[in-house]
Amino acid sequence: MKSPSDSPVQKPAVRGYVRRPTIHDTSAMDALRNSLNHSRHGSLNLSRHGSSSHHGSLNLSRHGSSSHPDSSEALPNSLSSSRRCSLDEDDDEEAQDDEEEETDPHSKRFQQAIIDACHDAFGVIGVDVWLHDEEEGGFHHAPGGYYRNKNYRPKGYKENLALERIEDENCVNFVPPTKQIPGAGLAGYFWSQVGNRTNFLGKDRQDRNIWRDTAAIVNDPDQPPYPRMAMLEQAGYGKACGVPFDIRGHRGVVLYFARATADRNQLTELANDMHLRVSADLIGAISANSITSEAILLSKGDRLAKTMRRIRAKLTAILVFSKWFKEPAGEIPDVDAVKVRVDLDGNLTPSFRKMVSHEFQQRMRKSYRLRMTESVVNSVRQKARLMAEKSRGGNVQPPPPMPWVQSVWVFSGAFLTLLLLSALSAAFTDSTGYSIVLGPFGALMTLQYGLTPAPASQPRNALYGQVISLSIALVVNLFMPAGWIRVPFTTALAIAAMCKMGITHPPAGAAAAIFASSNKFDGVYFSLMLLGNLMAISTSILINNLNDKKQYPMYYAFVKEGTKDRIVNGLECVLPYFKRRKLEREQEMRDELNMSLHYTLTEFNKQRSSRFLKGL
Repeated sequence: MKSPSDSPVQKPAVRGYVRRPTIHDTSAMDALRNSLNHSRHGSLNLSRHGSSSHHGSLNLSRHGSSSHPDSSEALPNSLSSSRRCSLDEDDDEEAQDDEEEETDPHSKRFQQAIIDACHDAFGVIGVDVWLHDEEEGGFHHAPGGYYRNKNYRPKGYKENLALERIEDENCVNFVPPTKQIPGAGLAGYFWSQVGNRTNFLGKDRQDRNIWRDTAAIVNDPDQPPYPRMAMLEQAGYGKACGVPFDIRGHRGVVLYFARATADRNQLTELANDMHLRVSADLIGAISANSITSEAILLSKGDRLAKTMRRIRAKLTAILVFSKWFKEPAGEIPDVDAVKVRVDLDGNLTPSFRKMVSHEFQQRMRKSYRLRMTESVVNSVRQKARLMAEKSRGGNVQPPPPMPWVQSVWVFSGAFLTLLLLSALSAAFTDSTGYSIVLGPFGALMTLQYGLTPAPASQPRNALYGQVISLSIALVVNLFMPAGWIRVPFTTALAIAAMCKMGITHPPAGAAAAIFASSNKFDGVYFSLMLLGNLMAISTSILINNLNDKKQYPMYYAFVKEGTKDRIVNGLECVLPYFKRRKLEREQEMRDELNMSLHYTLTEFNKQRSSRFLKGL
């Protein structure tokens, strides 16, 4: 018997949160169910009762005489059965809706897969499953898709209060898992950041799962506010990882949560990484299987209803026409009509066969064109509906305005930095004739002082983004003549390169457009732009950190985790100094191990001697 903490938390309908009618239905599945149910209401009423319906068997409604015995005896068997079927279906409709999730084996397997994924993984203390809605383009929360490890029990009052607001639907301040759009919320964020697990060749990508600090996502000014995401961060879910799945078009994101103090290297270990991916695929497969099972059961019921209608019609026709054919009519068939038989199989000329084959091919081509045209039209209509739905907005509240004191601080920082850069540019112009291109620095000031925690504002993005964009601009200027197409081509190429490398920086895109607009920009301007960015970063570090409400930078991370170790290992194999350091470090480790073994053996001998003396 499992404790309540061992099973995922399922939330009933609350204000502002519309619960899905079945376990994981998408809007397309809802339409399929409605159409099948509508077709069944006019004929033979079928219903599924108890656990037998969830084990794949479709049964007629109960034929017992417990309900309405008098009327059932007075009616014929078929009509009585149909009426009892309708009455049972109406009486048990609400009971089946309430018990569906408890008796549905798909729901149990889905919850067990979530529990196993959480318990077997290293450092994972919570799982949350979100499903992609193809019609609306957003994400809805999978019923029963949230689970917290029973071993995770925060001690702080703030953390427990946040957990209560997430898990207890009876809480006054309960925060429901409302719809998320791509780019908003944790599901939308990881959906936009991670993307597909296959490359353009259709092969699986070998990159690891991305673990992000939840606080960094919550405090990111580029992220629209989402209350549940903030509650998850307050509840102690310090790190989050989103693993998307795509099971034959059924898509979604599985969110894994870890403590803020969890070791990132162990979270991204190969075995743990593969376990999280496979678990996400398994969860998505069970979710998709619940939809297909429901669809095939409804289809089988519809087919059975049609078969029963045909049988009933044939039996009725036999009963009616049997009265007319009790005696033979005595009519003699026309002998001449019987003798007139034409056997076309042996008289088909080659020309006729060619004509038939040609006509058949023409019809096949025409039907193929019609099917392809219909498929393209339906695809375009679906994309148009999805685009119209997305164009209405995600119903997300904009961030609040900045206080007056902070606005004055932003003005002071931007003014002083640009004043310093402008004076430096004027000095360079007087001495060398070169100047600093100040246009992109206006956007840089907006990032550094207006959106300080944003990833695009950090020194890593600023320096790397400028180097990549300006290098691309200078290379394109060498091979492409000045013209109206060079500016958009260079800018688009620079932006795409920055996004691919994870160093997106808007001022760098503006700098690439400026450099591509004229042939006068060369390596000197490139150096001055880098010098200006270094000065802007230094000034921003000084001014922002004087403010108690701000911190800059959030990180440097010029070298990714693991890259530094690989560089050091490579240098240790080449340079003598690093070789000496490596040997000294290995010798220290051996000495420490020998010392530890010596102390262990000494303590063991003491304990053994004491036991021996006590035995004497």
